[in-house]
Amino acid sequence: MGSRLSNTSWCWSPRSRIPDHDPHPEIKSYDQRWKEQDEEDAEEQLFNDWWKENRWKYVKAKEYDHTDNDENS
Repeated sequence: MGSRLSNTSWCWSPRSRIPDHDPHPEIKSYDQRWKEQDEEDAEEQLFNDWWKENRWKYVKAKEYDHTDNDENS
């Protein structure tokens, strides 16, 4: 186990010294990143087109009272 005075007791520990870790993620190529960006842009464009057509269903319009003749309101 080692001596307390020599400070070597840590060397004989039964546990491993290297913690478990995940392997490095695969580095994507330029073409892969470009393709993913194109897919994201296309998806965003589809959403924007859909939102232009369907916005009125989800956004409440302001209601004006045209019978109100009070100038202060």
